Amino acid sequence: MPDFYEPEKNPELGELNELQTFVGSKKTWIWTAVDNFEPGILGWALGDHSATTFEPLWAIVSKGKCYFYVTDGWKVNPNFITEEFRLLAQPI
Repeated sequence: MPDFYEPEKNPELGELNELQTFVGSKKTWIWTAVDNFEPGILGWALGDHSATTFEPLWAIVSKGKCYFYVTDGWKVNPNFITEEFRLLAQPI
């Protein structure tokens, strides 16, 4: 899978989220960024659940200049996404 793809236009809404796998412990995470309205992954990063792993993904995704980013409120997000562009997903 490529590290990212070049969308034809700036995504309106980028969703940033992380998934975890459990193989012995919850230490492996994959951070993903997707366009909510178009198919494709804007970018991804594999590593731990830290800002160090998220930072390279943000470097790729932030170049796309989404109008807003939806996150789950994980504590590292405000270090990268300013409040004016960050929407928090509400649990169902």
